[in-house]
Amino acid sequence: MVAPRYTPIKKTGGKKGRETLGLKNLIPNTDNNTPLIKETAYTLRIEAVLSNPVRIKKVSSPSHPVEVFLGKDKVVVNLTRENGENELLDSDFVLVASLEEESRCRLTVGKHPEFGAFGLLELVPELDVTPSGNENYEYTFLIDVSGSMCGEKLTQAKRALRLALRNLMAGDRFNIIAFESEFQCFSKDPVPYNQASLDKADQWIKVLTDLGGTQIYDPLEYVLNGCGSLEGYDRILLLFTDGQVGNEEEIIRLVRNHNQSLSLYPFGIDTAVNKYFIDTLAEAGNGMPEYIYTGERIEDKVLRQFSRIHQPYIASPEIKGQDGCELEVVPKLPSKLHAFESYSFAIRVNDFKQLESLTICGKLAGEQFEQHVSFTVQGNERLLALRWAKEQIKRLENQLGSVNTRSDLAIEQEIIDLSLRFKLLSTRTSFVAVHKKMVKETGQTETIIVPVCLPRNWEMFDQPIVSFSCFKTMRVCQDDVMNYCHSSPIAMLERSEFISSEDMSSMDVNKKGVIHEIMRRAAEKQNADGTFGIGEDINRKTASFIIGMLSLKTDCYPYRIQIQKAGIALLTTGEDDRLLKAAALFLIQEAKIYNGNRMREKMENVIIGLTEPEQKILEYLINGELLPFLANAIHMELGEKDKSRAIIELLEQVAN
Repeated sequence: MVAPRYTPIKKTGGKKGRETLGLKNLIPNTDNNTPLIKETAYTLRIEAVLSNPVRIKKVSSPSHPVEVFLGKDKVVVNLTRENGENELLDSDFVLVASLEEESRCRLTVGKHPEFGAFGLLELVPELDVTPSGNENYEYTFLIDVSGSMCGEKLTQAKRALRLALRNLMAGDRFNIIAFESEFQCFSKDPVPYNQASLDKADQWIKVLTDLGGTQIYDPLEYVLNGCGSLEGYDRILLLFTDGQVGNEEEIIRLVRNHNQSLSLYPFGIDTAVNKYFIDTLAEAGNGMPEYIYTGERIEDKVLRQFSRIHQPYIASPEIKGQDGCELEVVPKLPSKLHAFESYSFAIRVNDFKQLESLTICGKLAGEQFEQHVSFTVQGNERLLALRWAKEQIKRLENQLGSVNTRSDLAIEQEIIDLSLRFKLLSTRTSFVAVHKKMVKETGQTETIIVPVCLPRNWEMFDQPIVSFSCFKTMRVCQDDVMNYCHSSPIAMLERSEFISSEDMSSMDVNKKGVIHEIMRRAAEKQNADGTFGIGEDINRKTASFIIGMLSLKTDCYPYRIQIQKAGIALLTTGEDDRLLKAAALFLIQEAKIYNGNRMREKMENVIIGLTEPEQKILEYLINGELLPFLANAIHMELGEKDKSRAIIELLEQVAN
């Protein structure tokens, strides 16, 4: 997809009135940033063939409807449309292949007859160290509210932001910055995380709406220059944007110059996301990117970033060869290798023996760490060479734009040499056919501009765009302006704050989308201290949340931090609903939510503190009768003896 980009206009001084900014002001009419947008005569047709399908469990596309044909030696994927027409080029095409689990670490090697030996290291660090839990984080959430984020994208981002706030811990500080042509802060300085600041943030987020252009540089500069920061806090930035900017190199350079003690986790949200910008921004900011395409749930991606933040990691990693010498890998090693994340690095050496065994070195919780990976499988030397060359070209392209012109010329030449040698495209080489035809009347050649489609779900071109400065006097509640255009169960959930029993009875509650939506709505009700509800309801609702989530097993993993907070909170609440409380803590132990012995001991003490009759009842409950008991405890009609429906009704009680 080719999408328009916003390039900031240079400031000329003087006051800006409360004018409506036209499209020409937002996106300058340059060949680099503004393609001609109109109806196109060309369409897209895809036949994707996946060879060696033994490891493939499932093939799907979140961006387009597809037909999947399973064969003995291949999987074929085609686009499908109801009317049989080909697809418009109005959205990136995304294909997802889910694979069977294999060994966590894998080293594929091959010896090329011309270019030396190549290796591909696939690494998933398995680290046993439990984070101490004493870290203090300072979070800054930057949310793009420009015109290109209008509609469902901004709705998704706001919902995810509210959920993200509930993953903060006592002792953390946070701030929120919404940006378009200008930017606005939730607070002048980061504020302590507590119930009062959480409630205020919820209200502040609620009234955000889409406005002007995508000016990322100014709010980033404001944050990175240390606005309101305190010593002793690790700085975490989470950026929600579609990334369609023309000054991407300037922004990346800014982050690279300020990336000490910083982790930047960007989210690309769009049907036509700027992947280069998001990837490079994450690399420059010591973080990892996530992408949310149409049809995907943004909450899962946000919660996965929080899992990374709280997971142990290998700091300052190195990869050494058989002889103990450090090897140069591409892409460049990040400053942290997070536990249970998937990484892959391409390696080129002259001596094949160097790749017989690799060692990953670094610091784990302040101690020296080493992990050995031996030769796993013989690979295709041509494909391994292409993989290395592609990553090397990308690395060199990221180095362009320095103040040293001579250095840039040398890098450009190296890119061209690699591109020609390995026959790969780059920003400095292309395979282009040029047909020149003279116009008889003028005797000159004519340039024909090829139009592109308007990106799918971009509504910004259909309405005037205003900036924060003129919006302050006419701010309206988001709920009054949202336009829902679907009649699916999920859209029905979005229209109402909660779900009525009439709606529930008409839904297929076993559909994953409905279950996930209710899980999110319940999770959004968590208090800053980890509890749910108020007064006498606290134990009942907090325990109900834990039991409901853990009853869904793997589906609850993204909410692991919130379940942890709820478990800690239960240990400090009163004696009400003792059995319910003990049942929730027992399930937390069974799910191994906590690794620390101290926390397990506290939970065991609660269970041991029950009377003998209560312990017998608890034993009976956890052997299969927990949900009916829970239904009775919270005065809920269980209805059908269907586990999914019971869990949904349980979590709905929490949300209410």
